[in-house]
Amino acid sequence: MFRIMLLFCLSFLFFSLNAQQNITIKVEWTKFKSDNGKFSVLVPGLFSEKEDSTNTPLGILKMHTFFYQPSVNKGHSNFMYMIQYCDYPEGTLDGLDTSFTNDFFASTRNEAAFSINGKVIYHTPVMLNNYQGQFWRIHYKNDTAVIKTKAYIVKNRYYAIQTITFKGLASNTDTDKFFDSFQILEN
Repeated sequence: MFRIMLLFCLSFLFFSLNAQQNITIKVEWTKFKSDNGKFSVLVPGLFSEKEDSTNTPLGILKMHTFFYQPSVNKGHSNFMYMIQYCDYPEGTLDGLDTSFTNDFFASTRNEAAFSINGKVIYHTPVMLNNYQGQFWRIHYKNDTAVIKTKAYIVKNRYYAIQTITFKGLASNTDTDKFFDSFQILEN
């Protein structure tokens, strides 16, 4: 009797695990376009939008944020998809000056890591339509979570494209798809 129960339990466990491995959840990606933000991107859900203002020595700067936070257990590799942009006063940002952009991105990524008690693990220059940018990866929450960022300077505008996930899921195709689909809309 014991052997039959053991065989039954093992069979049930095997079929349960096998069934879980064969479950795939199809995530629908749609194109999002911001006319004011002058960008488009593929996103696996509906963006929410918020705007924050900060008083700086350059004047009041408005940070526009678009974010999608998937429901838990819905087949997503990331728990946050986000795009931010901020317009700086004319002549403040010089996206053509490599020394300036390197310093700007270094300050930005280091402040981002500091603000969440994280650590910059990696950074490298990137380009988008001849605009200079940088990719960086920050680990935080005791090295269990990861923020990946691609940032660009386009004329007087700063863009940050980000995903947030657990460290074990950091290398995922959803982040690649989100980042690779981001396009600047030229007017």
